Amino acid sequence: MPTIVTGKYKGRNLENIPGKSVRPISGMIKEALFSKLAAKIKDAVFLDVFAGTGSVGIEALSRGAKKVVFVEKDPVMVEMLNKNLSIVDDSDNYKVVKTDFFSYDFKEFSRNYPDIIFTGPPYKDNLSDKILKYCHRRCYSKKTLLIIQHFHGEKASHPGYKKIDSRKYGISRLDYFTGID
Repeated sequence: MPTIVTGKYKGRNLENIPGKSVRPISGMIKEALFSKLAAKIKDAVFLDVFAGTGSVGIEALSRGAKKVVFVEKDPVMVEMLNKNLSIVDDSDNYKVVKTDFFSYDFKEFSRNYPDIIFTGPPYKDNLSDKILKYCHRRCYSKKTLLIIQHFHGEKASHPGYKKIDSRKYGISRLDYFTGID
């Protein structure tokens, strides 16, 4: 069961759908991710893509993100995500967008793009390069930190992004990218 690690909602459990082919981020990976983001998360605008249960985005809210937009296309997971968001005190701080990420128009951000984009796509689909390409085309900003959680054997690159860090955790890898001029 996913749990909020620290912050305002520390220790609260989130529900998951048993048997559903969803791979929630492990507590160890989530802790490593947010340790790396510690200096950036306060007052950040955060985009949680392939949001699933909402564990990453809710953790961001718990740690002081100003706003989180959750993008999830599976209607069953959107329902679970909305249920999990019931622990969040202020609904003005988040929005759930039910759509496929590759159709997402970023209209919630006006002309400013998110400070941090976290994506946790299904491993079987090898979507890392496609995510980089889509983000470069639709929401490119040198100021945005783009993080992709993917299968450790998948390589992720795009000429518009510089990989600034990469960490392996069991079968998973977190790659961190920033835009290049």
